[in-house]
Amino acid sequence: MALSTVVGVPSFYRIMGTLTPRRGDLRAVLQVSGYAHVSAVGFQALYRLDVILLSVFASRSALGVYSVAVAAVALVWSVAEAFALRVFASDGTGDAHSLRDRDWRFIKLNALVSLIAGVVLGIGVTFALPAILPAYNGAVVLIWLLLPGVIAQGPARVALASLQRMGGERWAALLGLVALVSSSLYIPSAASQSSARVAMVSSLVYVFLAALTLLIWKSSNTTMRPTRPVEVSEI
Repeated sequence: MALSTVVGVPSFYRIMGTLTPRRGDLRAVLQVSGYAHVSAVGFQALYRLDVILLSVFASRSALGVYSVAVAAVALVWSVAEAFALRVFASDGTGDAHSLRDRDWRFIKLNALVSLIAGVVLGIGVTFALPAILPAYNGAVVLIWLLLPGVIAQGPARVALASLQRMGGERWAALLGLVALVSSSLYIPSAASQSSARVAMVSSLVYVFLAALTLLIWKSSNTTMRPTRPVEVSEI
């Protein structure tokens, strides 16, 4: 992180040097970055705090089984991450309405891909995990409990990237804060030392955040500015 910052700062100033400077440019960049950081921190807490809390309250074996389940279901998000990066880049072409229509197609496509990937993963681990890692048989139930929320978060992650690109950084930050507050719901279930309860709470919170993200995206202003991404060649 520190190394990337050291590399990034000079690159930023080189890029800014090629543009026509305007008053408040640096403050605007920092403001947008700040909102994005709040959003990222909130969702990372949502995705990671359940494991951290289980490490405090539950046994090592319960933590190990739950960690395997979390790592397995995270594979569903591989395509979502690729779509999110594609959606965030507007390519500097098209108006806000056409870009929004494109984003909606990606959101629907990712919902379908996430559903298929989730079902295939669930069926696959049901048969493969007991044969390959019999000591982690308990992860199968946890995976099925986690899958509904993970599948729902797939298209929501694409919608969040679209929202940020359209200029809805404050909405993204608000969603991050909601995610951060919602992650506190893990505490009672983790304190009960029940991995299954933590998985159910996690899935329910994921679904809630996904529905809220998609609702905000659908109701957002279609005239929000599309942000032109920085090309790699410029760096």
